Amino acid sequence: MAAITQFLSDHMTFSLMLRIFLSGLIGALIGIEREIRLKEAGVKTHLIVCLGSTLFMVVSKYGFDDLLNNPFYRADATRIASQVVSGVGFLGAGIIFVRKHGVQGLTTAAGIWTTSGVGLAIGAGMYSIGIFSAVLVIVAQLLIYHYGHILNIPETEYLVITIKNNPGALMRTLTILESNKVEIVNFELLKARESSRTVELLVKIPFDLEPIDLLATLDQSDEVLSAAF
Repeated sequence: MAAITQFLSDHMTFSLMLRIFLSGLIGALIGIEREIRLKEAGVKTHLIVCLGSTLFMVVSKYGFDDLLNNPFYRADATRIASQVVSGVGFLGAGIIFVRKHGVQGLTTAAGIWTTSGVGLAIGAGMYSIGIFSAVLVIVAQLLIYHYGHILNIPETEYLVITIKNNPGALMRTLTILESNKVEIVNFELLKARESSRTVELLVKIPFDLEPIDLLATLDQSDEVLSAAF
């Protein structure tokens, strides 16, 4: 009898560890798309959020089994899980910020919030629901990203460029952006020094242009000292 109890205990422990590992893997897969597109939260953030959500769900659902026989104890497995939703919502709010003419981070914050839901589902043992939801998130982001040109909705980003303080350097840099079909919405001079100038641009990037490719193109210019989103 003791051997059977030990076997079942070991089997349950392995099952719970598998859930945590699987959720971390799925969270990382969701974060890869954000990482490639240079967003605020990438692989590590999504991995930890999904893994942590699963851990909280496992603790909430199975961590108090030794108290179930206590007549004065009333377990509610939804309490910890509900606090995860609130906590991740607070985390997502920290990613969203307003900069002058627009709001950034909404999609990433929503992705983290949904990733926590995926982690909770896997922690509860709902593997199919969790994996299906994760696949939908990844597919939706990739489809909208690669076929967003059909909707004609370019991506808006803030681009900070430091250029040499040479005559005509700024205009030649702006020409590079325009040649890549990047629309300049707003322009602001941040710093002006004897040797360089730093400008912040609000730009609309076409869907067929990777932000990292645009940065690589700017870096090839002898007059561009640095460029970053």
